[in-house]
Amino acid sequence: MSPTSQTRDHEFPVCNHCDLRVLCRPAGHGAEPLPSRILKHRQQVRRGGYVFRMGQPCHSLYAICSGSARASLLTPDGGMQVTGFHFSGDLIGAEALSTREHRCDVMAIEPVEVCEIAIHRLEEIAERTPAMQRTLLYLLSNELTHSQELLFAFLGKKSAMARLAAYLSGVARRLEQRGLPPGQTGLQMSRGDLGSYLGLAKETVSRLFTRFEDDGLLRFEARRFWVRDPARLHELAGQLESDG
Repeated sequence: MSPTSQTRDHEFPVCNHCDLRVLCRPAGHGAEPLPSRILKHRQQVRRGGYVFRMGQPCHSLYAICSGSARASLLTPDGGMQVTGFHFSGDLIGAEALSTREHRCDVMAIEPVEVCEIAIHRLEEIAERTPAMQRTLLYLLSNELTHSQELLFAFLGKKSAMARLAAYLSGVARRLEQRGLPPGQTGLQMSRGDLGSYLGLAKETVSRLFTRFEDDGLLRFEARRFWVRDPARLHELAGQLESDG
C-alpha cells in the first residue's frame, strides 16, 4: 500500500473512536502516521470467520474498524465458554504479548474489518523511541481498564436481570465514550453467547430481552438489537442489587 493510501486510512471516521489511534499518531495528534509496513489496513473477516484462533502464534495486534466479534475458550469437557465481546474501536490480541500465542478464539459474529499492526515492528520503534514506549504502556493499561469496567459492571450481582442490565448499560457507556451513540449502534450478540458470558441460561436471556423490549429499554430488528435507554438499565441494575 502506498504512503498516500495509508494516510487516507487514518481519515476514516472510525479512526477517531479506535483504541489503536494512539499508535498511529504516537507523539501526539500532530505526529506523522507510523510507516505503512507497520500498519496493514485493512482485513475483512466474514461472519463466522476467525480473526485468530487459540494456540496460533501471535504476530500482530488488531483493532476492530467495524462489526463485532466474540472471544471464547474451550472448556475441559469440550464445550465453549464465551469470555467477552469486542466492538468497533476495540484492541484485541494484547493478552498474547507475553507468550506470543493466542489464548482464545476470536470469531466475527457479523462481517468485521480489522486494522493490523505488526508486533515486531512496533517493538523496533519502541526500543528507539521513548515516546512510543509510553504510548504502548498507556494503550495496554487503557485496554485493561476497559475490560475490568465491563466485568465489574455485573460481577457479584445476584439476579439474572441485574447482571444483564448492568452489562448492557456498561457496553452502551463504552460505545458512547467513543462517540458511538448506543441508540444508533446495533449489537449482534446471540442470546446463547450472552448467557454463556454472564453465566445465564439462554432461555433466561430471551425472557429478559422480551421484558426489556416491552419496557422500552431495548429495540430489536432481525438479529440485531439497540440499547435505547442505558441510563435506565444502569439504574435498574443498581436497584436490583440493593434489593438483594
